[in-house]
Amino acid sequence: MCYGPLVPRSLSVTDFEQLTRPLVGQRVSRAYRGGGTALLLDFGALVPLRPRPELALSSGRVLPARTPLVGEWSVMIEWDWRVEGPRSVLLGSQSGDRRMARGIASLVGAEVSGVTLSMRVPELRLEFTDGRAVQAFAAVETRPRWALFLPLLSEDGHDSWIHMRRGRAELETREAAILSRVARKNPT
Repeated sequence: MCYGPLVPRSLSVTDFEQLTRPLVGQRVSRAYRGGGTALLLDFGALVPLRPRPELALSSGRVLPARTPLVGEWSVMIEWDWRVEGPRSVLLGSQSGDRRMARGIASLVGAEVSGVTLSMRVPELRLEFTDGRAVQAFAAVETRPRWALFLPLLSEDGHDSWIHMRRGRAELETREAAILSRVARKNPT
């Protein structure tokens, strides 16, 4: 699907459902905490990205070369999220470190049974066959901060993702993001 390189495509609920339908049936292959309280989930097979060469830092420390892995599908929720059980909240972005680590790790292997997007306030919800769900939300006067990365189209990373911008779901491509960044740095 290509919607042109310059403008991200606004998505309707129907568009969102069509794009995310193949995620249903996928299993969480990796679940981990990113910076701060960010929640990251990978689904399906972990595939290698372009290898990163050895990096020499200004401190003199050397980071070894590595080939990072990413799921066929990935979800990143920057803040304000919770994992719900059938009748209660099991853990969330404000849980203690130990509870958060155990709870996030317990998501590995969970099978996706549904993906929904609330359009009133753009909240992403992932439901699992075991009765649990991951809910992205905003607890303060802002919008939920999340992105759903679609399957890889090239070996150097996800080429497209769904995220929220100005209260609307958008499908953005790497090409559009790069061009947008360049345009902001070099206004004509």
